Amino acid sequence: MLFNEKMTSELSGTQRISLEGVDTPAITVTLEECFSTAENPYGVALTLMACTEDFLFSKKSSLAFCVMEAFKTWLTNQEKDLKPLLTTELKLKSYFIVYRQKNLRLIKFVAEVYCWADDNEIFLPYIQDQLNAVKLKEVCESAGIMKLHQYFNIKDFLVQLIFQDKLTVVEDFLKDSPEHQQDVVMFLDDLLGNGKENSLYEKIKSVVEKLNINDARLNKFKPKSLSKLIARYAKVYNISLDLCPNYSFVQKKKALSFMIAKRFIDKSLEGESWKEMIIDHIKDCPELQHKLVDYLIDYSEPEEAYSWFIHFNLDMEKLPKDLLNFCQDGDQQLTKEEEDQSNFTAEENWDDDPQPSYGFKFVINPSPSGKKGKNKKTVYHSDDYFDDAFDMETTSGTARFEEDDDIDADEEEVSHGMKTMRFDEEEIVGSMAVNSSSVQDEIPDSNMKSVDFYRLPLDERNVIFVDDPNGFKRLLEDLTKGIDLIGLDCEWKPSFTSQKNCVAVMQLATWRRIYLLDVIALSEGCAQYWVEFNDSILENGKITKLGFDITADKSMVLESLPPLKGFAGSTFLDLASIWHVLVFNHSFKFPTKAVKEESSKGLSHLVYLCFGKTLDKSDQFSNWEKRPLRSSQMVYAALDAYCLLEIFDFLKNSSFEQNIDFDKVVQSSLKSSKPSPKKKNKSKSKKSKKPFDPRTLIGVRNLKAGCGNPPISAGSIKMACDTMVQGLGKKLRSCGVDTWISQESDSPDLVLKTALKDQRIILTRGNHYYKYLGHVGASNCYALQSDPLADQVKEVLGHFNIVLKEEDIFSRCQICNGKDFIEIHNSMMKSIVSQKTGIKESTLESHRAETREGRGTNVGGKRWCSHSVRLLKDITGYTNKGAPIKCNVIPVDALFDIEYFYACEKCGKVYWNGSHWQNELERKKEHNLLE
Repeated sequence: MLFNEKMTSELSGTQRISLEGVDTPAITVTLEECFSTAENPYGVALTLMACTEDFLFSKKSSLAFCVMEAFKTWLTNQEKDLKPLLTTELKLKSYFIVYRQKNLRLIKFVAEVYCWADDNEIFLPYIQDQLNAVKLKEVCESAGIMKLHQYFNIKDFLVQLIFQDKLTVVEDFLKDSPEHQQDVVMFLDDLLGNGKENSLYEKIKSVVEKLNINDARLNKFKPKSLSKLIARYAKVYNISLDLCPNYSFVQKKKALSFMIAKRFIDKSLEGESWKEMIIDHIKDCPELQHKLVDYLIDYSEPEEAYSWFIHFNLDMEKLPKDLLNFCQDGDQQLTKEEEDQSNFTAEENWDDDPQPSYGFKFVINPSPSGKKGKNKKTVYHSDDYFDDAFDMETTSGTARFEEDDDIDADEEEVSHGMKTMRFDEEEIVGSMAVNSSSVQDEIPDSNMKSVDFYRLPLDERNVIFVDDPNGFKRLLEDLTKGIDLIGLDCEWKPSFTSQKNCVAVMQLATWRRIYLLDVIALSEGCAQYWVEFNDSILENGKITKLGFDITADKSMVLESLPPLKGFAGSTFLDLASIWHVLVFNHSFKFPTKAVKEESSKGLSHLVYLCFGKTLDKSDQFSNWEKRPLRSSQMVYAALDAYCLLEIFDFLKNSSFEQNIDFDKVVQSSLKSSKPSPKKKNKSKSKKSKKPFDPRTLIGVRNLKAGCGNPPISAGSIKMACDTMVQGLGKKLRSCGVDTWISQESDSPDLVLKTALKDQRIILTRGNHYYKYLGHVGASNCYALQSDPLADQVKEVLGHFNIVLKEEDIFSRCQICNGKDFIEIHNSMMKSIVSQKTGIKESTLESHRAETREGRGTNVGGKRWCSHSVRLLKDITGYTNKGAPIKCNVIPVDALFDIEYFYACEKCGKVYWNGSHWQNELERKKEHNLLE
């Protein structure tokens, strides 16, 4: 449809109004007049939008948007009468016009106004043309907007876009198609397989080749990231984990290694909690049952390993040799009768040898035969056991084995994981449902220690378990009679997957009684009592409620019990916040001094500071949905709530003794959540952190005391950095160290082959170290301990006693490790830039003159006299070895300010000396750091 004279005038006027900055209402009035007088308003609106000056660069505030928004508003009251004017021809026209620009929001807006979805099949041939042209993003957007999901399967474009890391587009398509949601999750789960990185890479490579996917971001798809994607989709799209068997298995495997670490290293999972969690978690998985047996053998627990082997009725032909030797040494006969008796009887002798306690630095000396000895106390470091860092779902976020940017958590030892674990001891979460008949309460456990924990001062008869409406009613009557202070806590069954569990037990403590509410039993038939509980207790301003780090409990309670809207409201006091205010704002002194190695922010530590004893947390990580609760669970739950009253009373009285206004402390704690000073300092340090500069290390010796190695030059040693320390490799190259860097897809075997072939020392982190150790020896393999890159560089230089000289700095290409460079004068470089870009040198000159007006010239730059440098022979745009010179990154000003440029002969990367170079060298000379 062409513009007539009136429409041209209207558009001109509208654009003039827009350019003059007149308010949108004025533009809207002009547009509505145009729509009202048009023969076909749909056509006029479309043409007006397309002819706006900013159409191809549309934004939400652009005139093109304004036209369509005005038309939609105008259309609201007369759409029914005008609908016959919206022909299929106009719909197709709107499709072709709006896709000239790239703003997806405008595309969706036009699709809505022109009702594309009502006649979606007319667009199929054109979308198919896009698909044939491999415009996958556009196809996905169009098919989703037009509700054409049923005409495509996930391998038409969704899989391709996932591997191209265009998840936003994929998720926009998936939100309206449950069938595709399920298919995508099942595809990703099949891809994950057993969770091994090598097998995953091979699968992805096969899919990429089969579907001919361009620009695949393979480095994005590691087992951990893929597991997280599956978990997120399963949660968002409400997909049963039964459809994700591989993801479930991988999570169970992570959880098993986590529980092993909690028992043997953290020593916080013991007794019946340990047994019920293990049975619940792996009762249907023979592969993990065998892994449990192997774990226990490695931790010198052969008797317990044998008992689990019999309990799970595993194939006796697969009995580990260590257990066979153990049975023979103990004169045990593997008879049917003994198998039955050994199924966790009270007479069972659980091994009470002390358990190994490993720190981060430990060395495993494998026996020559490679066999595991009966008394060998080692951490098993195979990938088969400690595969992925475990992310535990919590209400306050995620409890995890933390890793820094250069560590692949899949390869961390469990011992290191427990050392660096960041979880709140009060809200740790864990595993699956337990078989109530599988474990007997009278089983002795060798790991139970005789420790003087903080005890519940009330008689246990004052701990009341409420699991029926009558008991709930009596509780409400009791708590509304003169009670002004309540300690409140919650427990729920741990979960290792994206599907969270609900609150199972809620504890309410007064000075006289402690009530344990069975939330599971009271979830049905007690709705009116929960509402009354919220109104008369939680929202009662006369009753102060105490909690510890109540943010976590609040999230879980609101999800599990929506009527409890008053939970964690204005009458709730968080003792964690009060503790923080007292210590950091008032220098509060506790009677018990904190032990640095054991200090934490958990409730147990606060109890220790106040009363000199910690809480027994052995029942914290247990199945709170199993009924009946064990007596030790009930005591644990009761004390967790009651100790809040005692702590509050202690802090209040001690504040008075230390002349601290406790009421003001309470008010301060209510104002806002306060980040710890460490976090503040951390954020400040990030802002002020300077980029790594290798020149600061020139001439520095023995950065690591006691390294024992003689001084060597940077050019006399060769390194190989695996995928765990890729960033370190580039920094070492900038220091002049010959460094080979492994790529994301390279296997550890390739690292070994390269190191052996070129006689390189392997640098790595975590569990990879042990893979390399047996092949190259300790002198040719080093595991980094530091986290920041700059510290890692210093650690390597110090450990190997590498002394840097001025000529070492930037003597190697950071991209390809090449050591040969060509020197290019700026007159030559300007010619090369002009040749490659088509921009005339005179144009460069004029541009430079405009940007540098009044600033003068500053031609300079120190020449690389000591580097391996040759002159460029011809102005061809290529190095002497045929690599294209990458001059497109050189700023125009630098072409005139820098006299000499240096291009890597091997890859063509261009370098030049900035003003900071000479300044930094002079600074080092002043401090006598130059060799």
